[in-house]
Amino acid sequence: MIQFFEHMGDLSVSNGIRFQVCFSSRHYPYITIRNGLELVLEGQEGHSQDITNYVETELKIEATVSKEQKVQFIHESVRDFLLKENGLGKI
Repeated sequence: MIQFFEHMGDLSVSNGIRFQVCFSSRHYPYITIRNGLELVLEGQEGHSQDITNYVETELKIEATVSKEQKVQFIHESVRDFLLKENGLGKI
């Protein structure tokens, strides 16, 4: 999906078209948009696999790190972020 939007951005710039995208990995704080589309990916078929594929191809981690360690890193990072946000009263 990200590669698709990168391509769309490149096409827009080359054609002089204004193109704006906002990606968010959380629902809070809630932001209302006047014009546009909202896509919620959680629960959609293939979403978790897409994240795993992206991390495996784009995340620059040493080759000695196992797949399980990469997955653990992702889960711990998300958990730590959510705990921090919750502790600050943002969730």
